[in-house]
Amino acid sequence: MTSFTMYIPAGFILINKILTSIKLLLSTFALPNSVGMTRILILLFFCCYIAEAQNVQVNATGYTPQQLIEDVLINNACIGNVTVTNTVSGNFGGTMKSFGYFDAAGTTFPFEKGIVLSTGRLDNVPGPNTSLSDDDANNWGGDADLNAVLGINNTLNATVLEFDFTPTGNTLNFNYIFASEEYQENNSNTCIYSDVFAFLIKPIGGTYTNIAVVPNTNTPVQVTTVHPEIPGGCAAENEAYFGSWNNSTAPINFNGQTAVLTAEATVTPNTTYHIKLIIADEQNYRYDSAVFLEAESFNISAELGEDRTIQNQNPLCENETLLLSPNIQGTPVSYTWYKDGNVITGATSNEYTVTTTGTYSIDVTLINGCIASDEIVVEYATSTNINPITLTQCDPNGDGLTTYNLTDANAIVHNIDPDMQLVGYYTSLLNAENETNPINNPYSYHNSTANQIVYTNVVNRFGCHNTLAITLSANSNYIAPIYLTTCDTDENDGFTSFNLNEAGSQIIAGLPQGSTVTYYESEDDAYLNNNPVSTTYTNTIANHQTIYTRIESQEQCFGISAIYLSVSNPPNLPEDKITYYCTNQYPEPLRLYAGVAGNPQYYTFLWNTGATTSYIDITATGNYQVTVTNDSGCSATRSFNVLESSLPNLSISISGNYGHNTVTLTTDGIGEYQYAIDSQDFNDENIFNGLAIGQHTAYVIDNNGCGIISQDFFLIDFPKYFTPNNDGINDFWNILGGNFENSAIKNIAIFDRFGKLLYVINQNDTGWNGNYNGALMPSDDYWFSVNFVNGGSYRNNFSLIR
Repeated sequence: MTSFTMYIPAGFILINKILTSIKLLLSTFALPNSVGMTRILILLFFCCYIAEAQNVQVNATGYTPQQLIEDVLINNACIGNVTVTNTVSGNFGGTMKSFGYFDAAGTTFPFEKGIVLSTGRLDNVPGPNTSLSDDDANNWGGDADLNAVLGINNTLNATVLEFDFTPTGNTLNFNYIFASEEYQENNSNTCIYSDVFAFLIKPIGGTYTNIAVVPNTNTPVQVTTVHPEIPGGCAAENEAYFGSWNNSTAPINFNGQTAVLTAEATVTPNTTYHIKLIIADEQNYRYDSAVFLEAESFNISAELGEDRTIQNQNPLCENETLLLSPNIQGTPVSYTWYKDGNVITGATSNEYTVTTTGTYSIDVTLINGCIASDEIVVEYATSTNINPITLTQCDPNGDGLTTYNLTDANAIVHNIDPDMQLVGYYTSLLNAENETNPINNPYSYHNSTANQIVYTNVVNRFGCHNTLAITLSANSNYIAPIYLTTCDTDENDGFTSFNLNEAGSQIIAGLPQGSTVTYYESEDDAYLNNNPVSTTYTNTIANHQTIYTRIESQEQCFGISAIYLSVSNPPNLPEDKITYYCTNQYPEPLRLYAGVAGNPQYYTFLWNTGATTSYIDITATGNYQVTVTNDSGCSATRSFNVLESSLPNLSISISGNYGHNTVTLTTDGIGEYQYAIDSQDFNDENIFNGLAIGQHTAYVIDNNGCGIISQDFFLIDFPKYFTPNNDGINDFWNILGGNFENSAIKNIAIFDRFGKLLYVINQNDTGWNGNYNGALMPSDDYWFSVNFVNGGSYRNNFSLIR
């Protein structure tokens, strides 16, 4: 009854709800409460029992720690003086613990019963796996011994069972499974986090050794050391020892578990040992774990030796036998041998010879009543007995004699069994069997007679071997060569990359289905199947080179052929060009030439406008591109970036004093311009100084080829003041060099500051004397306008001083 009461508290809430509903149903159908309730309760408890039977059941109080160890885990006369010395459990209040008994009868769990240690509440161990086991308890610390043996310092929630015992044999072992919520399928956390546990054993007064390790290693068993590949997270680690990911139907409430593992230790018979079973959370209390120990598995071993399995890389070879004999201390009374769990009739001695695959075990009963057991799995490797094979080589002259690469036979054998390889080649069966006088150079062996037989040894990865006969056959099929031309892609240097498969596909067209082609730089290499080159091949001889092909059918040489490689140069085009369309010349077109060297009739042209001529005429800016292709199919592309340009609008400004004139040419346009005055000696400077008085011509050229414009101007200088006092000095005002006959000047008008016209100076006029209608004008600033024949004018001011 004790084990069943573990489930009543958790179930009472649900049962009370169901009972309330049942009473309502009884009242609805007017059934007597006592009769209806009795029948329904029987059904209810029967259903609950069936549901619970699918999951592991636990018991925290039905066994004392001494009983858990001595009666449940051990229960064997081979282990004596069992004394529990210490236990540590989380304090959850009441009788609940973090360790106890489990019963898995009727479930899919690998153990039928045993004891379990957890980093959480024991009643969170049973399935189904539909909730997170994530417990903590007050003042539940870690374990110093566990920290020390694993080299960590942050354990907590440690559950511990410690006991002393005395073995009667020299090898101790027991079975266990580690399960954890930190196993998270397809989640990279599985690669990072794990709770920790250890089984620490030592002779009294000695030093601890951890025996909870991955088989044949010193690696502690943890989530991070035993798991399959985690996509996007990490590679598999010791995957052979991983058990399963657990879904919602699992009989335990943990996300994953290891396979059944065995802890094993070499001990001294009749010596007292201390063992400490520990499990703890690491870093924090989240995501609990548990370790399950199989009942009655703690025992001394009869030592039949290591499993002889394919997984262990040591299976038996065909026709090989294995003599089993237990290694055990004490005085045996009887031997019982088993194969696959069944007693082997008549096998009662201390030896048994294995001849077939199976799981073999033994019970050795000692004089003291102790029964020592052990189990060994024996498997046989795949047979290495292979029927004779034929190695066919191509024969250049048809006499049946040629050169063979004998190692090509490996491919034939690998197709039969990839696990096998050939070791050594011999001219006689006797030499092959004795492994004497091997053929010195099997990569280049010339047969001495047609259809000669040589011999080799077939060996698998476990060292099993058999002798194999190889018949050396020859054929002389002719296969026409292929010409392969590819365009040069690197400055016409005669070297480029070829796709040899383009020729290979032509070679095998019409040959037996499944034929394959391999490529070589020399004919000898093709015959010997040595040094094949990549199907993407860059020639090593400029412009022209021959590559040889080996054609195989059913992995035998069918023929040797040639591929003649030729490098063709693409059309030689000038560099890409930037040019300009002059908008001032619109609609006159601009002609763009592809620029190919030689006669255009030997090329085809395709412009991005769709034109197929060697040139196009355009009237718009933009990017133009032409692809030119020669008769070898090689192409080159040239681009034209056509920009806009035009002649500008020109304005001329003059500043400064006589002898220090500055002329500035200002342009308004989209081109790139240079400037000149009088001569067409153009430069980038648009400001000119020191020009003589008189008529000049300004020039502007568009650097982008849109032409030249010019404009005449007259350089004028004048006095800044004059003194008309009839003293014969500065009595008249006129421009300097006032005789402007045959010049571009029409006349000069004089104004007062208010714009009133006072006087007009014409050709051959002395100038203005400072009078207006006979009256003297006062001292002041006056303005003048030089009016040119072409309609232009120049304005400035001067002073009259009296």
